[in-house]
Amino acid sequence: MAEAYNATNSVYASYINKIAKDNDALSEAGVGEFKGCTMTDDTHISCYPYDDFSESDTWYMAIHNPSIFSHKYSFIDVPAGYDFKVQRLGDDGTWSDEVSDVFTYTRTMDDTESTQYQYSTLIMKSEVRVYDVTYIKLEVTKSTETPKIQTHTSQDRDFKI
Repeated sequence: MAEAYNATNSVYASYINKIAKDNDALSEAGVGEFKGCTMTDDTHISCYPYDDFSESDTWYMAIHNPSIFSHKYSFIDVPAGYDFKVQRLGDDGTWSDEVSDVFTYTRTMDDTESTQYQYSTLIMKSEVRVYDVTYIKLEVTKSTETPKIQTHTSQDRDFKI
């Protein structure tokens, strides 16, 4: 499955780049080529820029919703210890601030030592309409605070951001 996903992903990424190239606001911001996600095994999908954050950086992301239902939240895996300012490109070509939060928790690896490490997810309240692509701008800074580890159970699905 991973091999098929990765093979079709290059075609998909070229399609997204063709659409983005025609967007004046992205061109004016100097946005380069969007890179796609890769599937490393049959369960985990790795997306840029997870390992590429620096202490101060700006990233542009294209989030595609291929479903028949719009969704209000997007989730992106991010390394612990960073702060994010999230902006969404509106239909009028301007960037507007979006509500977001970072959820940091301790994850246990499936290895013989049960190694634990901090893992974070950036949760953005930014609607992606049916069959649409939403462009997100992430301004990344190294956090000055130690990430607060949050705990949850499978019943804690009604969190608010």
